[in-house]
Amino acid sequence: MNKSVQLTAPLVKRLTVLWPWIMHSASTYGVDPFLIAAVAWKESDFNVNAVNFESNYYAKYCKNLSTSRIKQMNPAVTSASAERRLLAMAWGPMQVVGLTARERGYHKPHLSALCGEDGIRMGTVYLAYQLGRYGDDIMKSLSAYNAGSVIQSNHETYVVPALARYSWLKSELHDNPDFGEGKSA
Repeated sequence: MNKSVQLTAPLVKRLTVLWPWIMHSASTYGVDPFLIAAVAWKESDFNVNAVNFESNYYAKYCKNLSTSRIKQMNPAVTSASAERRLLAMAWGPMQVVGLTARERGYHKPHLSALCGEDGIRMGTVYLAYQLGRYGDDIMKSLSAYNAGSVIQSNHETYVVPALARYSWLKSELHDNPDFGEGKSA
């Protein structure tokens, strides 16, 4: 067991808040709850309020989105330029990018709602999509979750640490009455 990977008391407290949402999403979308938790741990240290602007993502995918496409994704939009920036934000514990959430069917008008249960749900939807896309290959799916498709450059910086967290969570918390696979609320 990798001793450098372990939950501190503050992280356990954060995970405890997320766990009912993780279990609900795990059962709804057929994804291992410990894999969902590993992604939330790697992405944000289980921070339900994590928000990050992804400038490279904005430049590549959001900057030139047409107003009509933006309105199609979110009819409640009042400012296309503001929405473009919001679509390039990574939201919540699983750091789901707004545009990815919209493309995967997220229809609530305010992307800030991804900071919470919706973020776990949409992160799980996207993780399930990647698992299906890559034949349940966890390494490829984690790489694609992080980068949109499998890339080599994130193997050491993202995939390996996420896998270490997944292994730790699964081995250390599986039989814990607060976090076992049967615990839902």
